[in-house]
Amino acid sequence: MLDIKAIADNVESVTANCADRGVGAARPGRVAELHEEVASLARQAIALRTERNEVAKAARGKSENALRARERGAAIRSELQEVEAREAPLQQELLAEALLVPNTTHPRSPVGGEDEARRVAHFGSAAACGAPPAGLAASGAAPLDHLELAESLGLVDFDAAARSTGPKFSMLTGAGAMLELGIAQQTLAELRTLGFTPVLPPDVAHHSIVSGCGFQPRGDESNIYPLDGTDLCLTATSEIALAGMHADSILPTPADSMPRMYAAFSHCFRREAGAAGRASRGLYRLHQFSKVEMMVVCEDAAVEDAVAPIPERLQALSVRHRVREAAEAAGGDPDEAEASLLGERPRLLSDAWLEVLSGLQMRLAERYGLSGRVLDMPTRELGASAHRKFDLEAWMPGRDVADGEPRGAWGEISSASNCTDFQARRLGLRYRHPETGKPTFAHTLNATAAAVPRLIVAMLETHQQPDGSVVVPEGLRAAVGTDRLEPVHETRRGIHARG
Repeated sequence: MLDIKAIADNVESVTANCADRGVGAARPGRVAELHEEVASLARQAIALRTERNEVAKAARGKSENALRARERGAAIRSELQEVEAREAPLQQELLAEALLVPNTTHPRSPVGGEDEARRVAHFGSAAACGAPPAGLAASGAAPLDHLELAESLGLVDFDAAARSTGPKFSMLTGAGAMLELGIAQQTLAELRTLGFTPVLPPDVAHHSIVSGCGFQPRGDESNIYPLDGTDLCLTATSEIALAGMHADSILPTPADSMPRMYAAFSHCFRREAGAAGRASRGLYRLHQFSKVEMMVVCEDAAVEDAVAPIPERLQALSVRHRVREAAEAAGGDPDEAEASLLGERPRLLSDAWLEVLSGLQMRLAERYGLSGRVLDMPTRELGASAHRKFDLEAWMPGRDVADGEPRGAWGEISSASNCTDFQARRLGLRYRHPETGKPTFAHTLNATAAAVPRLIVAMLETHQQPDGSVVVPEGLRAAVGTDRLEPVHETRRGIHARG
């Protein structure tokens, strides 16, 4: 169900988009060539079938003309078989080449690599970004990173995980386990009040669903764990299972079926090949972790034409509203700030949804006392499926990324992507058009609500105290059973380094 004609008719612009996104394997020119070859063979097949029908009528009886018609009919069968035999492998090659072509790119997305990311907003305290933990400010104590804190507080046991499973796995223990469950429960509860349906999906999915979502289930570059002897993979995110819920289906008209808003809690599995290094240690990057993921299925429509618009209770949470509020609070011009940081207001409904999901992520992060920034991600960071993507980075004041560098660095805690109809076309996710009743491809969006290990990293480093304890954010205290986590083991630098 790929729009192969759109690729073939716009080879130059599609090729430029692939170059901007760093997708060297995609060959739009080859797609156009194969499309024409397949179309030519299809025309030949249609002509032969039409002639076959005419010849069949003339072949009745015992006349000389009927005899010649039967001879021509036999020749047509042979020619048609030859055309169909040539067409089938070309169709397969065409599909394989077209699947390598990434989604279109929003014109506002910066072109280039990670360094070209554009800041569009701050969340939490702007003053806290780039600063040491507030709890250490008066004492002058040097901050600990999350790994030292987690081990001293008895929250995680990496050695036990390594013995049972291997490196880059973790075992959250005691209050650490309760933190994870508390984060998941609080996040799902809040999203439910906003209209999201909680889901506990499977942790596995078919190769076709994984591929349809834009992930590579096979190959050396794949980040996916396949299950040998099956057609299943461990999922890298519950987005995959949520998108698969509606694969090969046609939803009713948007007034009856949209928006579909899901919030799923699941385990996520990633090979993370090559993702080693100091900045990735501890809980920051794991082969298995837990996450609450949001997904929205909406109609392909302009904002003003939407039959199922964004609910009013969510519109006020948009990152665009946050930008305007911040400008007003600072005495600036909200219109100027909005235009400068985010550009013109979204015309496409799914683009407006992306801004809502990003604003909602800001709100969720602030629930845990975190501060950070929202980034409009560049083309080479979009992956295959995202039309536009926003990342949230929290300031992690104890993060230790390199020798000789002061503690403190930005760390990604969530992302939000508008995939437009990229996934829907690959999965066959459609709805009835409200005017024509014809099947129409939906738009899908996904956004991290809570990547549990990353949140724990940011919370530990943000709320650490001079005595090595960590203040528990208010919303998690009931789950953890205390308002403060106290050290139970010595760190490598003693209970705490005091300057």
